[in-house]
Amino acid sequence: MDRRPVIHDWYCRTMLEVALTELWLAKGDLTHARPDAEHFLELTLATAERSWQARAREASARVAIAECDLHRAQSCIDRALAAMEGFEVPLAAWRVHDVLGDAE
Repeated sequence: MDRRPVIHDWYCRTMLEVALTELWLAKGDLTHARPDAEHFLELTLATAERSWQARAREASARVAIAECDLHRAQSCIDRALAAMEGFEVPLAAWRVHDVLGDAE
């Protein structure tokens, strides 16, 4: 993908990054989860897609919770909520609110 980008490859990359972040979190491997979550966020911030931006912030919040960094988790959740404000993004919304409950 890096050598031969195609139209909408950002969308495929986004799905791969969320899957990798989920994988590392499920395995408890925070050494890999955090960089993948950061890359996921970087990819989404380069688009106008609010749902994916919120999902990336939610993933970062879950990594922060796993690292016991509740301050960073709350910051990620706040930014996810801000990304969704004024947009209909139900899939992202329920996931962000689920993590919000975990962080409190």
